[in-house]
Amino acid sequence: LLPARTAPTPAAPGPVRVTARPLRVEREGDGWRVTGEALEALVERFDPRNAEAVAYLQRHFEEQGLAARLREAGARDGDDVRIGEAEFAYFDERGDAAADGATENGAAADAPPESGAEDADGTPEGPA
Repeated sequence: LLPARTAPTPAAPGPVRVTARPLRVEREGDGWRVTGEALEALVERFDPRNAEAVAYLQRHFEEQGLAARLREAGARDGDDVRIGEAEFAYFDERGDAAADGATENGAAADAPPESGAEDADGTPEGPA
């Protein structure tokens, strides 16, 4: 009734090596050109009218280190970033505490001390 099944072809033994062009960020005119096979393929499938797709792409850029690479290269808010045929405006979304004058613990450097804070000698700060 049914034709005989053919045996599946076994996969090649051992690991298969897949290589892709590394991610590169270069100055291009008044903006930046980003190249990398996987990233370009992702952006090519991206729908800029879909808010969820935009949010996914932003998270992906951050997770893959693209946002950091652009910052390191000198990108500034509003710079054009070209990936394949797509063009985006760069915005630093990390909320850079250092740029806002914050200290290591996140408090502004010129903020008054918190209530109950102590001086270096262990005595309470502020008015008695």
